[in-house]
Amino acid sequence: MSTFGKKALVFWDYDSDEWKRFSKTPVDIQLQILEKWYPIGYMCKFFAPTYPSDRVYQIKDYLLHVGGFYTVLIEQKIKEGYSPIMLKSGYNPLKLDVIEKQILRREYKLERILKNPS
Repeated sequence: MSTFGKKALVFWDYDSDEWKRFSKTPVDIQLQILEKWYPIGYMCKFFAPTYPSDRVYQIKDYLLHVGGFYTVLIEQKIKEGYSPIMLKSGYNPLKLDVIEKQILRREYKLERILKNPS
Protein backbone atom coordinates (compact mmCIF):
# COMPACT_ATOMS: atom_id res chain seq x y z
CA MET A 1 0.00 0.00 0.00
CA SER A 2 1.27 3.46 -0.83
CA THR A 3 2.15 5.97 1.88
CA PHE A 4 -0.75 8.14 0.71
CA GLY A 5 -3.14 5.18 1.00
CA LYS A 6 -2.01 4.22 4.52
CA LYS A 7 -2.21 7.80 5.73
CA ALA A 8 -5.59 8.38 4.08
CA LEU A 9 -7.11 5.41 5.91
CA VAL A 10 -5.95 6.84 9.25
CA PHE A 11 -6.71 10.52 8.77
CA TRP A 12 -8.46 12.38 5.98
CA ASP A 13 -8.01 16.08 5.26
CA TYR A 14 -11.26 17.20 3.64
CA ASP A 15 -9.61 20.47 2.60
CA SER A 16 -6.87 18.66 0.71
CA ASP A 17 -6.10 19.32 -2.92
CA GLU A 18 -4.55 15.92 -3.64
CA TRP A 19 -7.06 14.65 -6.21
CA LYS A 20 -4.27 13.46 -8.52
CA ARG A 21 -2.81 11.25 -5.76
CA PHE A 22 -6.24 9.87 -4.94
CA SER A 23 -6.90 8.99 -8.60
CA LYS A 24 -3.51 7.24 -8.93
CA THR A 25 -3.98 5.15 -5.77
CA PRO A 26 -4.96 1.48 -6.39
CA VAL A 27 -8.74 1.16 -6.85
CA ASP A 28 -9.22 -1.12 -3.83
CA ILE A 29 -7.67 1.54 -1.57
CA GLN A 30 -9.70 4.27 -3.26
CA LEU A 31 -12.85 2.31 -2.45
CA GLN A 32 -11.77 1.87 1.19
CA ILE A 33 -11.14 5.63 1.44
CA LEU A 34 -14.57 6.38 -0.04
CA GLU A 35 -16.36 3.92 2.23
CA LYS A 36 -14.67 5.38 5.30
CA TRP A 37 -14.70 9.14 4.62
CA TYR A 38 -17.49 9.54 2.01
CA PRO A 39 -20.13 6.96 3.05
CA ILE A 40 -23.16 6.40 0.85
CA GLY A 41 -26.12 8.34 2.22
CA TYR A 42 -24.08 11.19 3.74
CA MET A 43 -24.82 14.79 2.82
CA CYS A 44 -22.25 17.04 1.19
CA LYS A 45 -21.71 20.38 -0.53
CA PHE A 46 -19.30 21.51 -3.25
CA PHE A 47 -16.11 23.41 -2.50
CA ALA A 48 -16.27 24.92 -5.98
CA PRO A 49 -17.51 28.53 -6.13
CA THR A 50 -19.44 27.75 -9.34
CA TYR A 51 -22.06 25.82 -7.32
CA PRO A 52 -24.41 27.71 -4.98
CA SER A 53 -23.35 27.02 -1.39
CA ASP A 54 -26.92 26.45 -0.18
CA ARG A 55 -27.39 23.35 -2.33
CA VAL A 56 -27.03 20.07 -0.45
CA TYR A 57 -26.27 16.77 -2.17
CA GLN A 58 -26.46 13.18 -0.99
CA ILE A 59 -23.82 10.60 -1.86
CA LYS A 60 -25.63 7.86 -3.78
CA ASP A 61 -22.92 5.55 -5.14
CA TYR A 62 -19.31 5.16 -6.19
CA LEU A 63 -18.50 4.96 -9.89
CA LEU A 64 -15.46 3.02 -11.11
CA HIS A 65 -14.17 4.48 -14.38
CA VAL A 66 -12.29 2.70 -17.14
CA GLY A 67 -9.09 4.58 -16.32
CA GLY A 68 -8.95 2.88 -12.91
CA PHE A 69 -10.28 5.55 -10.56
CA TYR A 70 -13.43 6.16 -8.55
CA THR A 71 -15.72 9.15 -8.47
CA VAL A 72 -18.79 9.82 -6.35
CA LEU A 73 -22.35 9.85 -7.69
CA ILE A 74 -24.40 12.50 -5.92
CA GLU A 75 -28.01 13.65 -5.99
CA GLN A 76 -29.22 17.11 -5.13
CA LYS A 77 -31.59 17.11 -2.19
CA ILE A 78 -34.80 18.98 -2.92
CA LYS A 79 -34.96 22.45 -1.47
CA GLU A 80 -37.61 25.02 -2.12
CA GLY A 81 -37.07 26.60 -5.51
CA TYR A 82 -34.84 23.81 -6.86
CA SER A 83 -35.71 20.74 -8.85
CA PRO A 84 -33.87 17.51 -7.97
CA ILE A 85 -30.85 16.70 -10.10
CA MET A 86 -28.94 13.41 -10.21
CA LEU A 87 -25.40 14.19 -11.27
CA LYS A 88 -24.51 11.07 -13.22
CA SER A 89 -20.96 11.69 -14.38
CA GLY A 90 -19.51 11.45 -10.88
CA TYR A 91 -17.32 13.88 -9.03
CA ASN A 92 -13.94 13.57 -7.49
CA PRO A 93 -14.59 13.29 -3.75
CA LEU A 94 -11.94 15.91 -2.99
CA LYS A 95 -14.28 18.52 -4.51
CA LEU A 96 -16.96 17.65 -1.95
CA ASP A 97 -17.31 18.85 1.61
CA VAL A 98 -19.02 16.17 3.69
CA ILE A 99 -21.34 17.81 6.21
CA GLU A 100 -20.95 15.07 8.85
CA LYS A 101 -17.13 14.95 8.70
CA GLN A 102 -16.69 15.59 12.44
CA ILE A 103 -18.86 12.54 13.20
CA LEU A 104 -16.70 10.40 10.89
CA ARG A 105 -13.46 11.53 12.52
CA ARG A 106 -14.83 10.93 16.02
CA GLU A 107 -16.07 7.44 15.09
CA TYR A 108 -12.64 6.56 13.73
CA LYS A 109 -10.87 7.79 16.87
CA LEU A 110 -13.23 5.80 19.10
CA GLU A 111 -12.73 2.67 16.97
CA ARG A 112 -8.94 3.06 17.24
CA ILE A 113 -9.09 3.53 21.03
CA LEU A 114 -11.31 0.48 21.50
CA LYS A 115 -8.95 -1.69 19.43
CA ASN A 116 -5.89 -0.63 21.37
CA PRO A 117 -6.90 0.49 24.88
CA SER A 118 -3.35 0.81 26.28
